[in-house]
Amino acid sequence: MQHINKFSYMGSDRPALMGIMKGGMGMEYADGIASVFLLPGAIYLQADFKGLPPSEVFGFHIHEGFICGEARSADGFAGAGGHYSNCPEGMWCDLHPYHAGDLPPIFSDAQGNASMQVYLDKATIEELSGRAIILHGRRDDFESQPSGDSGMRMVCGVLAENL
Repeated sequence: MQHINKFSYMGSDRPALMGIMKGGMGMEYADGIASVFLLPGAIYLQADFKGLPPSEVFGFHIHEGFICGEARSADGFAGAGGHYSNCPEGMWCDLHPYHAGDLPPIFSDAQGNASMQVYLDKATIEELSGRAIILHGRRDDFESQPSGDSGMRMVCGVLAENL
């Protein structure tokens, strides 16, 4: 399912972190893979999904928790906690879209497939290791707190070390 883009500045074809993404209540058919690669002074994240609602836009965030939690409940994946932020309380970088947990939106195609790649320099591999990563049911408005009004937690995985 996953095609990894290899760039000359990447130290390895193998991701440092990988999250196997599984759909929650009502989205059991959705899944994906999130891969995080180490770059000089930054990271590269690639995510690929299938089984999503077609032709939609979804919020995508790294969360502070280290588990997804129960997927089959009304508040699916509550164990993932809120959005991850490595900013001290009250700092501007704790706001949308600047905190470390904010990721670009995901756009599904007419078949419900989606892929995105992003260069991130606002968090390290060590800070993201073990954290939950979630695809939400609606787009992120990058204003509303705490989740950008991005709706239910639809698909979740944990960014585990890829040994």
